[in-house]
Amino acid sequence: MRVATLAVMAEPVHLPWAQLPGFLPDAMWAGARRSRELTPMMTQRYRGRHQASAPSWHDGWELLVVFAGRGKLEAGTTVPLGPSIACLIPPRLVHREVSDADMEVLWVGLAGSLLDDLPPRLLRFDQARDLGTLARQMWQCTERRASPVGVEMDGIARGLLGRVLATGSELSARGPLPLDGSIEYLHRNYARDLSIGDLARRFGCSERHFTRVFRLHTGVAPLRYLRRLRIENARKLLAYTQYSIAEVAGLVGYADPAYFTRVFRQETGAPPTRHGRTHGDRAGGGPDRPARQAGPASRT
Repeated sequence: MRVATLAVMAEPVHLPWAQLPGFLPDAMWAGARRSRELTPMMTQRYRGRHQASAPSWHDGWELLVVFAGRGKLEAGTTVPLGPSIACLIPPRLVHREVSDADMEVLWVGLAGSLLDDLPPRLLRFDQARDLGTLARQMWQCTERRASPVGVEMDGIARGLLGRVLATGSELSARGPLPLDGSIEYLHRNYARDLSIGDLARRFGCSERHFTRVFRLHTGVAPLRYLRRLRIENARKLLAYTQYSIAEVAGLVGYADPAYFTRVFRQETGAPPTRHGRTHGDRAGGGPDRPARQAGPASRT
């Protein structure tokens, strides 16, 4: 019996790094700080058949390195996997590995500012012998959890990423929707008052088709993706600028600060006052800095 394709499988599963067995706690950095530029969040090694009933997706970039065996990666397109092949999988891309026989792989979850400007595309690296050596070094560090190996792992992660970006080739997910273009459009225009109808018309398809294909590739509906994108940018503005909550709301597409606060709490579990610097009247913009307006209120 052939394994079902992504289009007819169960709903994609969100797998946060912290909930996986290979999650790397801050204790492994033993007094030092994780690199803000690039750090491994999870490493997990597996040898056996890959036959998950449902695909999954992560919040961050994932590096997949194949040590032995053969199979395939299903991620909108089908990528053959085998020894010395590696893939760099972008955040929120729904995917899974499939193999009829044993295949040995290493998964590495990555985070850091060096990843922020990468286009959300799948990268494949065919001759990954050097990458495999670095991946084994990463796994050896993981097995020394009782030792302060975090800083060493940060350095290995930088080497892994450098090799992939230097020699990897982009793979576009097949399908009737130019997904990369839609995601890029959202990242450029998240502060605008956007609707599913606007997005579907821009990319030449029906609202239903746009939503279905977008969800298939990212694991979430377009407006939920937009909402998360707005709140993530809001968190950065609150943490690293002097803007008030009202101003930040307007800058990320919410003309109503109260609605923004409610959405922010739903997405993060805490009000925006917990994420910003303490200064002035953050709720109203202060007497000398009136809140900026971003046009019609968005309800996303």
